[in-house]
Amino acid sequence: MPKFVIAIMKVLPDDVDTDLVKLLQAIKKKMPAGCEVVKDETVPIAFGLSALKFQVKIPYGMEGGTQPVEDALSGITGVQRVETEVVSNL
Repeated sequence: MPKFVIAIMKVLPDDVDTDLVKLLQAIKKKMPAGCEVVKDETVPIAFGLSALKFQVKIPYGMEGGTQPVEDALSGITGVQRVETEVVSNL
């Protein structure tokens, strides 16, 4: 049985002027216990808007799956939307 799963997540900022470096730092600080950002990138969307796309290592069998991560990130100032794109065993 795997110890962790990897979730590929995307965070859309609420404004074109949002500092994505500071937003990523806030995301890393708000991760629930046992979860960790292991890889990140900035993805252009349109009209100067970019999103943060990253992989999150989540303990296998964590209650709620990716929902606790999504809930924690949704409460960060500057985050418009959090999406989980893929979840896979590590």
